[in-house]
Amino acid sequence: MKKGKYIFLSIITLGIFHFYTKSKAKKRVGNTNTSLSVSKTSGINVNAFINDIGGKDNIVSCESTISTLKITFKNIKKISDIEKIKKTYKIKGCIKSNNKITFLFGDNSQAIEKEINNK
Repeated sequence: MKKGKYIFLSIITLGIFHFYTKSKAKKRVGNTNTSLSVSKTSGINVNAFINDIGGKDNIVSCESTISTLKITFKNIKKISDIEKIKKTYKIKGCIKSNNKITFLFGDNSQAIEKEINNK
Protein backbone atom coordinates (compact mmCIF):
# COMPACT_ATOMS: atom_id res chain seq x y z
CA MET A 1 0.00 0.00 0.00
CA LYS A 2 2.87 2.38 0.69
CA LYS A 3 4.14 1.98 -2.84
CA GLY A 4 0.71 2.96 -4.22
CA LYS A 5 0.59 6.10 -2.04
CA TYR A 6 4.10 7.06 -3.17
CA ILE A 7 3.14 6.75 -6.85
CA PHE A 8 -0.12 8.65 -6.28
CA LEU A 9 1.64 11.53 -4.47
CA SER A 10 4.33 11.66 -7.17
CA ILE A 11 1.69 12.00 -9.87
CA ILE A 12 -0.10 14.76 -7.93
CA THR A 13 3.17 16.63 -7.31
CA LEU A 14 4.25 16.41 -10.94
CA GLY A 15 0.77 17.49 -12.05
CA ILE A 16 0.89 20.59 -9.85
CA PHE A 17 4.40 21.38 -11.12
CA HIS A 18 3.22 20.93 -14.72
CA PHE A 19 0.30 23.35 -14.33
CA TYR A 20 2.50 25.88 -12.52
CA THR A 21 5.17 25.93 -15.24
CA LYS A 22 2.51 26.01 -17.97
CA SER A 23 0.91 29.13 -16.46
CA LYS A 24 4.32 30.81 -16.15
CA ALA A 25 5.07 30.02 -19.79
CA LYS A 26 1.76 31.53 -20.90
CA LYS A 27 2.52 34.73 -19.01
CA ARG A 28 5.98 34.94 -20.57
CA VAL A 29 4.65 34.37 -24.10
CA GLY A 30 2.03 37.07 -23.55
CA ASN A 31 4.72 39.71 -23.03
CA THR A 32 5.68 41.20 -26.38
CA ASN A 33 8.26 43.81 -27.18
CA THR A 34 6.62 46.58 -29.19
CA SER A 35 9.71 48.71 -29.69
CA LEU A 36 12.67 48.07 -31.95
CA SER A 37 16.10 48.94 -30.61
CA VAL A 38 18.61 50.47 -32.98
CA SER A 39 21.79 52.38 -32.27
CA LYS A 40 21.57 56.16 -32.23
CA THR A 41 25.30 56.57 -32.91
CA SER A 42 27.22 55.20 -35.84
CA GLY A 43 30.25 53.92 -33.95
CA ILE A 44 32.59 54.60 -36.89
CA ASN A 45 34.38 57.59 -38.37
CA VAL A 46 31.97 58.38 -41.20
CA ASN A 47 34.29 60.91 -42.87
CA ALA A 48 37.04 58.30 -43.17
CA PHE A 49 34.52 55.73 -44.41
CA ILE A 50 33.30 58.14 -47.11
CA ASN A 51 36.90 58.77 -48.20
CA ASP A 52 37.59 55.02 -48.35
CA ILE A 53 34.61 54.42 -50.63
CA GLY A 54 35.64 57.06 -53.16
CA GLY A 55 34.52 60.33 -51.59
CA LYS A 56 31.13 61.97 -51.29
CA ASP A 57 31.10 62.88 -55.00
CA ASN A 58 31.15 59.17 -55.83
CA ILE A 59 27.97 58.44 -53.82
CA VAL A 60 24.71 58.65 -55.76
CA SER A 61 22.35 57.44 -53.03
CA CYS A 62 22.40 55.81 -49.65
CA GLU A 63 19.61 53.67 -48.16
CA SER A 64 19.43 51.58 -45.03
CA THR A 65 17.38 48.91 -43.33
CA ILE A 66 17.73 47.72 -39.77
CA SER A 67 21.06 46.00 -40.40
CA THR A 68 22.18 46.87 -43.95
CA LEU A 69 23.49 49.97 -45.68
CA LYS A 70 23.00 50.07 -49.45
CA ILE A 71 25.12 52.62 -51.32
CA THR A 72 24.85 53.36 -55.05
CA PHE A 73 28.02 54.72 -56.67
CA LYS A 74 28.83 56.72 -59.81
CA ASN A 75 32.06 54.79 -60.33
CA ILE A 76 32.44 51.64 -58.26
CA LYS A 77 36.05 51.22 -59.46
CA LYS A 78 37.13 54.10 -57.18
CA ILE A 79 36.79 51.74 -54.23
CA SER A 80 40.21 50.22 -53.85
CA ASP A 81 40.04 47.34 -51.37
CA ILE A 82 36.71 46.14 -49.98
CA GLU A 83 38.36 43.57 -47.69
CA LYS A 84 40.42 46.33 -46.04
CA ILE A 85 37.27 48.43 -45.59
CA LYS A 86 35.47 45.45 -44.02
CA LYS A 87 38.27 44.92 -41.50
CA THR A 88 38.72 48.62 -40.72
CA TYR A 89 35.05 49.35 -39.99
CA LYS A 90 34.14 45.90 -38.62
CA ILE A 91 31.60 45.23 -41.36
CA LYS A 92 30.07 41.78 -41.04
CA GLY A 93 29.75 41.31 -44.80
CA CYS A 94 29.11 43.00 -48.10
CA ILE A 95 27.35 42.24 -51.36
CA LYS A 96 28.68 43.89 -54.50
CA SER A 97 26.64 44.35 -57.67
CA ASN A 98 27.01 46.55 -60.79
CA ASN A 99 27.07 49.97 -59.15
CA LYS A 100 25.84 49.14 -55.63
CA ILE A 101 27.39 47.70 -52.52
CA THR A 102 25.32 46.49 -49.59
CA PHE A 103 27.24 46.59 -46.33
CA LEU A 104 26.07 44.56 -43.32
CA PHE A 105 26.80 46.89 -40.41
CA GLY A 106 24.29 45.69 -37.87
CA ASP A 107 21.92 47.86 -35.87
CA ASN A 108 23.90 51.06 -36.40
CA SER A 109 23.40 51.17 -40.19
CA GLN A 110 20.55 53.68 -39.93
CA ALA A 111 22.73 56.10 -37.94
CA ILE A 112 25.49 55.77 -40.56
CA GLU A 113 22.98 56.46 -43.35
CA LYS A 114 21.80 59.65 -41.62
CA GLU A 115 25.37 60.90 -41.28
CA ILE A 116 26.22 60.09 -44.90
CA ASN A 117 23.05 61.76 -46.20
CA ASN A 118 23.75 64.85 -44.07
CA LYS A 119 27.13 65.22 -45.79
